[in-house]
Amino acid sequence: MNRVNTRKLLKFDGKRVLFAIFALVVSATSFAQIGTAKDFMWDNVKRDYIEYVPQSYNAEQPTAVVFMLHGLRDSMEYKLELSGLLPYADQYGWILVVPEALKASIALMGQEIEIGTMWNAGMNISVAGLTLSPNSTVDDCGFLTALLDSVKANYNIHPDSVFFSGVSMGGFMCQRMAIEHADKISAVASVSGTIANGISSQTPIANVDIMHIHGTGDSVVTYSGADFSFAPFGSFNIGLSAEATVDYWVN
Repeated sequence: MNRVNTRKLLKFDGKRVLFAIFALVVSATSFAQIGTAKDFMWDNVKRDYIEYVPQSYNAEQPTAVVFMLHGLRDSMEYKLELSGLLPYADQYGWILVVPEALKASIALMGQEIEIGTMWNAGMNISVAGLTLSPNSTVDDCGFLTALLDSVKANYNIHPDSVFFSGVSMGGFMCQRMAIEHADKISAVASVSGTIANGISSQTPIANVDIMHIHGTGDSVVTYSGADFSFAPFGSFNIGLSAEATVDYWVN
């Protein structure tokens, strides 16, 4: 991409947080057994998440919190297994939060098709003459902001150090959080997750720092059109292209 945002990307320990989030893609440090599995009631539904508080956390020192959102059909445990953030959390006292999406299904051709865990990132899928919006009634933005408020109430979180990162479907959800809740978030890093087609006309409520990573050869969420392959029904557009997503935020 040929556009550069000259503003400082992250306000608190920015470079270290940036490189740590990038490690979500390139590192495979496993620490699924270290985090604490917890639950949180939201909209009368029990929501699950994993919280990691390192021994280096100092309640007298404001620190960062990093939310990590998993992809379609994945789980919070799987997300932790692929994360490379543990050494940084241990060194700098960061709080890590890994929530889990609810399972989704769609009614198609007279049958209920299970999709698996899926964030309500604002996607519309057009198939067989129908427009489908899986989990559209699930208030994931409300859940994530309420969970963030809970973390802030229990730990000393720096107000300029609230970060969201996600891969694929988790990246789409990060983009939605950035658009609708930029007043609560310092920066977002999305890997292969663009802005969903159902919310692409919305205007962000505030400025927010964004890092978008996308492979030009991505065959799951395509770089040039955000087309998603949904076998056996074919390929469907679910959002803006990678470059249109960057244009959206630059504008």
